[in-house]
Amino acid sequence: MELPLEVNQARFTEALNSKKASASCISCGSNNWALMPQAAILSQWVNVMPAPGIPVCAAICNNCGFLRLHALGVLGLLPQEATSSEKDNGQT
Repeated sequence: MELPLEVNQARFTEALNSKKASASCISCGSNNWALMPQAAILSQWVNVMPAPGIPVCAAICNNCGFLRLHALGVLGLLPQEATSSEKDNGQT
């Protein structure tokens, strides 16, 4: 998967709604989020470079700054070539 990976915010929000994810911040109860426009990689700590990782999208609470991460694969938001190569390598 090539980075940076742009995250379509409408598709991201739609995917969260379809999973019935709460829109309320668990820290302050607000429902005012800033979504990061690009995916990040949550890296595993291993002695291999580049380290394997999980593509995530970050949402930041505009009230208290709480940061939440959502795995893009679970939400079906990874590019097709990324999901195909993971299946080819025995990963799901």
